[in-house]
Amino acid sequence: MLEVHTRARTEFVPLSDRIRSEAAGLLASSGVLHLYVPHTTAGICVNEGFVGTSTLVPVRNSKLRLGRWQEIFFCEFDGPRHRTVELTFLPG
Repeated sequence: MLEVHTRARTEFVPLSDRIRSEAAGLLASSGVLHLYVPHTTAGICVNEGFVGTSTLVPVRNSKLRLGRWQEIFFCEFDGPRHRTVELTFLPG
């Protein structure tokens, strides 16, 4: 589980590097990483996608399969607050 501390009422917090680091032990070969935000006034997205409370990111060879310009963002809509992001790996 990641902890996110926001500083503004609305804010997009880049998380890809933190997720790569924190989830390194979870990411086995190939599968999908499920990210879930258990808060009603926050969400998660991969840029260029719609905001939701969860997202799936493909994993291959223990690495997140994000496009060259893609970033995973935590989206704050009622901050500043202390938030969490749950990470679950589904092998495939």
